[in-house]
Amino acid sequence: MTKTVDLFTTPLLFSLTLMATGLIACAEINDREPPPRLPANPDTVPPRPSGESAIRFVVLADMNSAYGSTTYNRHVHKAIEMIREELQPDFVFSAGDMIAGQHRDLSDENIRAMWEGFNRAIYNPLRESGIPFAPVTGNHDASGYPAFERERVLYREHWTQPEQVPALDYLNDDQYPFHYTFAFGDAFFMALDITTMDPMDEALWQWMEEQLVAAEAFSFRFAASHIPPYPISIGRESQVLRPADAERLRELFVRHGVDAYFTGHHHAYFKGRKEGLNLVSLNCAGSGPRPLIGIEAPQLQSFFVVDIAGDRITQAFTINSDGTVFSDRTLPEYLEHEDVVLPRFDR
Repeated sequence: MTKTVDLFTTPLLFSLTLMATGLIACAEINDREPPPRLPANPDTVPPRPSGESAIRFVVLADMNSAYGSTTYNRHVHKAIEMIREELQPDFVFSAGDMIAGQHRDLSDENIRAMWEGFNRAIYNPLRESGIPFAPVTGNHDASGYPAFERERVLYREHWTQPEQVPALDYLNDDQYPFHYTFAFGDAFFMALDITTMDPMDEALWQWMEEQLVAAEAFSFRFAASHIPPYPISIGRESQVLRPADAERLRELFVRHGVDAYFTGHHHAYFKGRKEGLNLVSLNCAGSGPRPLIGIEAPQLQSFFVVDIAGDRITQAFTINSDGTVFSDRTLPEYLEHEDVVLPRFDR
């Protein structure tokens, strides 16, 4: 594989490359078929994929407990234990809400204490096992609303300390720890700072387009943010991207062949596919599972696993907090709220 790191780190070269190849690249992108559907779950947890180019990664969201909490519940501890001892992924990708902030009564000392608790329960145990943790902002750890700017300052403070910077192969870290991209093998990953329902900034749209054009050198592309584009769970139906942004994001990701887009915040698992885009809404790993729209009971806490071997995603499945594999076929065929319909992954 030929990486494009030089394009990211040399802005003039990157700009000239876009100008020279943009029309051809755009035509090739538009002619390409959308990525294939994600596979259904296996019956049991499979062994790590084998082979020189094999990759396994875990996606973990909404780990926090009550406001200000510096400890994590048993489901989180169980997840970390299983990740370290059984799954042994190459890294863990977050979808936000690592601590329990977004509260005006929390002092700087409270927030720093929560990050210390996160290190004790999650970050340090993974690092000791040689498993990097790639953070993504959530509304409870780095809300983009002006009232919580102080929490964003402390988020940056925490994640830019030398001992906290994850050992990843960064492609673009100019805006780390908020927006950034990294590579693992032949796969590209994009962390997005989407923590509010406000309109997405044009600078972010331009940044995403640039990163995804350069990511054409990679066979696989993934993105993660906290706020989802479509309604997933009861009680959070309105806590999604604005419809215009959701459609623009879907079109952008399909055009550039993003294999899966991971989100949190709704505390419910749903593996969907919306007009060529594979979407995975993650249930919380910590407190407060919510029922899916149209379903009465919440699911067990869980986290998501992706295996890549050769030229395809071989496994993409959720593990419940009791260690069992979630059966994707038990998900409703569609989630529907007002005029938004989100089909299941196999529809």
